[in-house]
Order: sequence, then C-alpha cells, then structure tokens
Amino acid sequence: MPRLAVKFLPGVALLSAALGAALVVGAESETVRVSRSGLGAYEASLAAHPRGFAVAWHDTRQGLPEVHARLLDGSGRPVSEEYRLTEAAGRAYGNAEVYLAVVDEQELPNGIESAATRVTDTAGESIGAYVDWNGSRFGLAWSDEVDPGLPHDVFFQRYAANGVPDGGARRLTDNPTASLIPAIRGAGSQFALAWNEDLVDARGDHRGGGRSEIVFAFAPE
Repeated sequence: MPRLAVKFLPGVALLSAALGAALVVGAESETVRVSRSGLGAYEASLAAHPRGFAVAWHDTRQGLPEVHARLLDGSGRPVSEEYRLTEAAGRAYGNAEVYLAVVDEQELPNGIESAATRVTDTAGESIGAYVDWNGSRFGLAWSDEVDPGLPHDVFFQRYAANGVPDGGARRLTDNPTASLIPAIRGAGSQFALAWNEDLVDARGDHRGGGRSEIVFAFAPE
C-alpha cells in the first residue's frame, strides 16, 4: 500500500491553494468535485501514488478547520469516502507548530493524530511546511520564527520511510531578511529547495514596495 506523509499546523492548512478542493484532471477534462463540505473546504494538497491520487485539505464543516482527505483513481474519480484526519488541529489557535504523520493508505479512515509527531517546538511560529519523497527518504522544509519578532528562517529535516527522523533538523538560513515558503523536491538522493528572501518590514506586506528574491539550494547531507 502507498504511504502518505501528511503535515499540518494547528488551525493552519499546509496545503496548496484550491478553493473547494476541486481537482482538474488534464487540460480538457471535466472538473471533479472532491469535497462535500457545505461550508468551507480550502488549501488543497495533491499527491500521486501508483493507483491514482490522494487529496488533502482543510475543512470547516465541524466548525473549526480540520484536515480531511480523499483518495482518487487515475482518472481523478473519488474511490473512497472523505476521511477526517484530525480532531484537534482547528482548536489549537496558540503558537503554530509543525507536525508530521506517515501512515499507510488503509489507516486514513482512523485519522492521523495517533501517528503524528511534533516536529517543531520554538517560541516563535513555525509555518509554511512542505514535504517530498526522494525514493528512500522524506524531506520536510518549513519556515520558523524561532523567537517572536525575529525574521523567519528555513529549516530542513529528513525522515525515514516509517516517519522516524533521520538526523536532526538543519537550519538553512540565518538572515536579516525573512526566509519564507520553501518549495522542496526530491532530487536523486538529495533534496532541492527554493524559497523567497523577503524584506517584509520595508513595505509591511507582500504586495508592493520593498524587495523579495528567490533563492535555490540543495539540502545538506
């Protein structure tokens, strides 16, 4: 059975944006409705596996945001029920921390919280976590404030196929700029990352003024 790595923050979805959790299969195919929230399904994440796809998203149908998921076949048609994976993520609106759960496909109906491992434990917020597989290891990257008020820096950690940490977390940046939103992809035995270095204070937001640049790096062995 394929294994799925799910990462999440309390109250904050760590998934790529797709309002309504709809998947468009191919440039000319129809749009398939994946979620039946009735309220708010948002920030969807999509992963391919040998028999199709897994889609995860945050959903407010229970009141506060919780992580849900559903399995699709190779054509994008749902082949499972909608699974509620968490029952506490939306109720912890304190300091944001990153969690990782690696589960077999058949375990999804039971949720992921019993398998979740807390990755971060800093005074500042830990945000923007992304994960990928390189054929033998998972690589997890995120932005961490470390201490409140400091610029975010990018951190990286490897995990074995069963979700056990393979070494400690590595701090990749220590800059006066904010290192944000790391993208990560497996590259042979390595992991490649790209993120933006942002002078947020120069403009107050991400929309205008100031300066932001994209950088690339391989994760250290």
